Amino acid sequence: MDLLNKDYQHALTTMDCFKDVYPCILYGGTWNGWQEPYMTKENAIKVLVEIKTTVTDEESDQEIVKDFQWIVDNFGKGVFRLIDGIEYADMSMGCCWDSVESSHLDNKGNKLH
Repeated sequence: MDLLNKDYQHALTTMDCFKDVYPCILYGGTWNGWQEPYMTKENAIKVLVEIKTTVTDEESDQEIVKDFQWIVDNFGKGVFRLIDGIEYADMSMGCCWDSVESSHLDNKGNKLH
């Protein structure tokens, strides 16, 4: 069933360690001031790929990879939000997500450094 709560906005989000930005839905909630983005499976897979190329061998970083892998592996199993007929997962995972203003993107939508 679709959530009837329409208090969300479409946005772009990223982390400092990422080169790309990702479309998401935000509900206005934050964790220690950081965004709590919800993403489609397609974008969750893209985040997982980038996270795997960004993280170090530190145990804490490998745990983050496992957490994002779990999200991707569990889409379609009824644990995510259904919004306008599309399934979204909470991708916050205690990470430092931040919004990206369109003025911080080049003409192809890539994050300016």
